[in-house]
Order: sequence, then structure tokens, then C-alpha cells
Amino acid sequence: KDLKDITIMNNLITSSKNSLVTIMEPANDQGDNISWSNNLMYPTEGASIIEGATTTSFSTTESIEEDPFLSFDEDLGIWRTTSSSPKYNKVIGFDEIVQDIDGQTRPSLSNPGADHFSSESVRFRPLTTEDVGPNAPEGVTTSVIELITSHILLILIQQKTC
Repeated sequence: KDLKDITIMNNLITSSKNSLVTIMEPANDQGDNISWSNNLMYPTEGASIIEGATTTSFSTTESIEEDPFLSFDEDLGIWRTTSSSPKYNKVIGFDEIVQDIDGQTRPSLSNPGADHFSSESVRFRPLTTEDVGPNAPEGVTTSVIELITSHILLILIQQKTC
């Protein structure tokens, strides 16, 4: 089937292995049907940006190859942006995204990817295998969706009682 209406934007993609983007069927490369915008791609060691492409390529507005200056957060076991991480203007039409994955403010000039470097406190921590899955404790509200849902319900209750 032909691809249609696919947009990949504002991502931070890095790896030290394989390629960051792989066209699985080079004979059916539909790169002309995919819109790429404002992505930071940083292959390290033996990795490459793209493999198997016959028509797919990236211009400098679609993909920027630049060191994201990430730092590993030992406590959470995740990579985070730093004060040295590059910042780009958000893509037009995405002004409504005002928070990053941690619930911190995401300004117009922001780091690509889910995490914007900030000194604000983290509102939403990453979920772990102890939070979700068959061995997760019952009755504990830890997911972002549950937190947001309870916040919306609280707002609705407050509005109804006013």
C-alpha cells in the first residue's frame, strides 16, 4: 500500500548501532510520501543516518546532524538533554505543545525530542516495570494519564461547585 499523510517532526534520534532510519523494502521506498521536519539525527560510532534508501533523503530543514549533548540520568535510567543541547524553533502549528514529557515548560525555542532541558521540577516521572504490567501494585495512581484525568476531574468539580 502507498503511504499517505505521514509527518515525522521534532524528534531526537541517536544510536551507535545500525542506521537511524531503515527503508525495509528498498524497491518500495516511498520517501516522497513522507514529510520530515526539524529532526535532530546523530549517528555515533558505526551507525548511519539512513540505509536502504532509493528515493528517501534529508535536507537540512528535515534533518540536522548535530551532537545533542545528552547525559545519562543514573537514577531513572534514561538519557536527558543538557544545558549544552541544541535548541530549535518549534515547527509552525505546534504552539499548543507547551510542556515536555516531564511536565516542564516547553518554550518556542526548545530542544528537539520529548525532553526540553529545564531546571523546573519534574512533574511526571518515567514509568518503570514496577509501575505497570502484571506485577504492578494495584490501586496506586502512577501513570501520566491517570494524573491528567484526575486533574481534569478536579477542575470539572471545582467549576461545578463555583
